[in-house]
Amino acid sequence: MYLDKDGEDREINISSAICFLRGKAYEASGNCAQARLWYKAAIIADPLCYEALECLIGNHMLTCEQETSLLSSLEFGFEDGWLSSFYSCLIKK
Repeated sequence: MYLDKDGEDREINISSAICFLRGKAYEASGNCAQARLWYKAAIIADPLCYEALECLIGNHMLTCEQETSLLSSLEFGFEDGWLSSFYSCLIKK
């Protein structure tokens, strides 16, 4: 559960969490192509799933163009617009 600035609870996106865990399992087994696929699915399902983006960037699973494309495809909520700027600072330039 996420806690926003007003103290209201937000539900965890279960499909995003499952995609992230699949990505971790594939990464642990050495299948980077499948891990990349599932990490991307996790962040697309829930742009708040920072851990998936961190794995993609930290493990150099995407090219610069792929990172930019992924970031532009994310749909942030009104209150999460700052996260888009934060993610932009993380990607390769």
